[in-house]
Amino acid sequence: MSQFGSEDRGIEFLLKPFFIGLIIFIPVFLFFSYVFAAVEAPTGAATGTITTNSIQMTWANGGGTEADYVVEQSTDGTTFTIVSSTIATTTLSYTFTGLSINTQYTFRVGSTDGAAATSTYSTTTAKYTYANPAASVSLGSAATSSLAITFGVNSNPATTTYAIHNDTDGTYLTSTGVVTGTAYYYTTTTWGGTTVSLTGLTPSTAYEFSVIARNGNGVIAATTTASEVSTLANTPSSLSVTSASDRITVSWSGDATAYYASRTGANSGWISATSYTFTGLTCGASYTFTVIGKNGDDVETSEATVSGVASACGGGGSSGTSSPSTPSTPATPAPAETTIPASGGSTSFAVNVSTPVTIGSTSHTVLVSSATASQAVVTIQSDPVTVILALNTAEEIDTDGDGENDLKVTYLGLDASDKPEIEFISLTESTTPVTPVPAVTCALKSGKPYKYSSYPGVYYITEGCTRRAFVSPQVFFSYFTSWADVLLTEKNVLEGISNDSAGFMTLKTNSSPVVPAAPSVHYQFKNNLWSGQINVEVKELQKVLRGLGYFTYPTDTGKFGAITFESVKKFQRAQQITPVSGFVGPKTRAALNSL
Repeated sequence: MSQFGSEDRGIEFLLKPFFIGLIIFIPVFLFFSYVFAAVEAPTGAATGTITTNSIQMTWANGGGTEADYVVEQSTDGTTFTIVSSTIATTTLSYTFTGLSINTQYTFRVGSTDGAAATSTYSTTTAKYTYANPAASVSLGSAATSSLAITFGVNSNPATTTYAIHNDTDGTYLTSTGVVTGTAYYYTTTTWGGTTVSLTGLTPSTAYEFSVIARNGNGVIAATTTASEVSTLANTPSSLSVTSASDRITVSWSGDATAYYASRTGANSGWISATSYTFTGLTCGASYTFTVIGKNGDDVETSEATVSGVASACGGGGSSGTSSPSTPSTPATPAPAETTIPASGGSTSFAVNVSTPVTIGSTSHTVLVSSATASQAVVTIQSDPVTVILALNTAEEIDTDGDGENDLKVTYLGLDASDKPEIEFISLTESTTPVTPVPAVTCALKSGKPYKYSSYPGVYYITEGCTRRAFVSPQVFFSYFTSWADVLLTEKNVLEGISNDSAGFMTLKTNSSPVVPAAPSVHYQFKNNLWSGQINVEVKELQKVLRGLGYFTYPTDTGKFGAITFESVKKFQRAQQITPVSGFVGPKTRAALNSL
């Protein structure tokens, strides 16, 4: 028994260290198992929503019991910066903000144990933030076959690329000017700057171009489109004349959208045809004709001229270069006498032909020396009286020199045969005091407001045959009661009247007869002005353009924005300033200062 008991104690001696080691090992094993499970790496890191200054990253839980996530960012994929190390394990996404525009970033996410241990990382593919759209895209510097497009980079970095798209025909442009159906993207360095010349265009054609910005991953920003602009028309060419005894037809070639043919005292107005017949000419007289064109933006070409001679009375027509022999024709018979009742009536006249007219019981001789759509110059005899008749404006005159007006005359315009039509009413009972008819020294009537078609500016004609612009409706209505008081005339007639030294019309503050106010000094522009400026001179510019009817914004803000830009372009078109750029440079300032 004693020996057996000794063996038991030996076994006990051997087992005791084993159990002690086991007791120590199990907690240590569990501890390290916990630690390594806590820092299990997340998986599937990927980018989500992207903007110009932010990128979202998402990931999946790696399966451990991590305490937090740590997220980091890098611009080179090698050197990373910790952005946050305390992201809760219930969160599986993070949005990196404050990033640079169109810049490449790489992101990664790891697990932490809440102390110092960090797992391996799950890393995203490198992505670029988006580019901004191009800014302030505009077309200008138009020529017959080219335009210049200008755009702003809008805070994009120099690595941003841009494509130029011709919205008119759906093509693109390469940096060497080749037209292609494929979009080519270049940096501003390759484009040669932010102003690019667009060549090979068709004259007198409206074009619209867009600029498209793209980031480093090929993602395009919103397209920015410039306002439509027309290339310039070529000066009309190949002018020729075809003559007859009282008329000459002028023909030409060109690519303009409209043409304006004229001679002294007559014109065609703006027409789409490439020929025009001038009637009422003097047999055998020589005439010089001028033809201009304009594009869709109303920018006019240079003048082209041609001369021709009306055929001798009784002669036939000619091509302007040679006249075939033709039998002589009988002389034009004298016009038959026209009879009009005293109560009134109208008749049409051939220009420069004396025509006998009996109104009631009184005989007169009427000569229309010139006529346009808006006015006629008429001489009425027995006692010769010459008057300038504005369209649909009655004039009372004294035809027999007895000190009383005895005839009311109204110009009704051109009839279907382009002959001036005039209405006469006898004033046998009239006791209206006679206003002496001034000598015909001015093409327009003094004391009247005038404008020409398609131009909003209204001018007052002074007694000295000069013109003064109304700067605002308020000033106009201090002199006249209705816009219907404004008379239409031809552009060349109104522009033939020189500007009055007194400048603009000023507000009439009393009820005296219409007399131009005393001279006033208006603002003189000294500096160039362009889009984006905010200053006092821009405000003065808006005041002037508002008075001329171009600037329609409710208030004068002093900020040169899109509405001011378009208003300047309208003023430049009306003043025939080229290029029509919307930029107030020396020529535009001179025109503004001369008003």
